[in-house]
Amino acid sequence: MTGDTALRQIRELAKDSSRVIRTTHARERMIERGISIQQVFTCLRAGIIIEGPAPNAHGNWQVTMMARQSGDEITCVVVIDWETRLLIVTVY
Repeated sequence: MTGDTALRQIRELAKDSSRVIRTTHARERMIERGISIQQVFTCLRAGIIIEGPAPNAHGNWQVTMMARQSGDEITCVVVIDWETRLLIVTVY
């Protein structure tokens, strides 16, 4: 998968919030770091890929995305799960 293809797919899937799943780890890091779900969606819908795409240990494509919002830099590690949903692995 190319970066452009991954970015298009992430932005399309992120249009429907029911297709974005946060892992327990991601939820914990969001609370710990004061990152809102709105900031995560901004990262998914308007951010750039800074690492990947690369296949992960489970055979899915994984990327690291970054976006700046209101002076904050938000980074999300995202897995494209079988091209039907996004898994948020962690945020910082």
